[in-house]
Amino acid sequence: MLLRPRRCGAKKVIRHHPRPQPNTSAKPKTVAISDVLNQIQKQQHIANRAIIDLGDHGLVAPHLRVARQKAGLSQHEAAARLGVSQPYYSQLEGGSRPLPKDLAPVVVRKFGVSPSVLPLPELTAHWSPVGPAQLASASGALGYPPFAHLRKGVQKLNPALVVVGALAHSDLEVRIVEALPWVLATFDDLDVEWLVAQCRVLNIQNRLGYLVTLALQIKGTGASTYLESALEELKKSRLAHESTLCRESMAQAERNWVRAHRSAEATDWALLTTLSADQLHYAA
Repeated sequence: MLLRPRRCGAKKVIRHHPRPQPNTSAKPKTVAISDVLNQIQKQQHIANRAIIDLGDHGLVAPHLRVARQKAGLSQHEAAARLGVSQPYYSQLEGGSRPLPKDLAPVVVRKFGVSPSVLPLPELTAHWSPVGPAQLASASGALGYPPFAHLRKGVQKLNPALVVVGALAHSDLEVRIVEALPWVLATFDDLDVEWLVAQCRVLNIQNRLGYLVTLALQIKGTGASTYLESALEELKKSRLAHESTLCRESMAQAERNWVRAHRSAEATDWALLTTLSADQLHYAA
């Protein structure tokens, strides 16, 4: 094979490739303010709860272990109640496996775990209100006496989910709204961080603030530090815009009457409602 001799002094040719020019005709990507707010709220929520990773299942290993021990069960007995093998249960309790969402309600029912540890959805600005019938039966499943007859065969929901599911309604039966202060006052382990954050995203924090006020009046001053801290947090984002307590269809004449006869607390939260703690039968 013949090699072509290299000519001395020959200059190496360097080819310059033109840089791609930005497409100035493309429209800038727009981002919805609600999506930005949702992302910020979600990141804050994750940061606040980083000490306990609830993952996707909501029920963490310490809850599972404590619940089993309170029930006086061995791991073999607990596994049998849940219908799983002992090695698999041991992995759940040890935290090496996440608890499946469909198994969490079974743990709550058979181990007596508080429903406050049941899964909660990610914060969202696009919320579909829970149906009134489901809200009534869910309140009954949580133990609310007037709806106790509706709880048979109903799977428990996280009480925070029930509260937001009700408050997201523009119009809702008064009897269901009356159950919400009871829910807030009953579950001391309520995830108030998620509850406050989700209500802020939906701009219904005034409704929640007023119900927390009623719940505190039921429990008594100093009886619930978690509700008191939630109330202080809600006051920071109180809205000036006047609204109703899930009765947006209220006629103008009735609005005028309610505005003149509502309580000082309802006025503070800019809500058109005459619901008060002394009207709630369970507050007696």
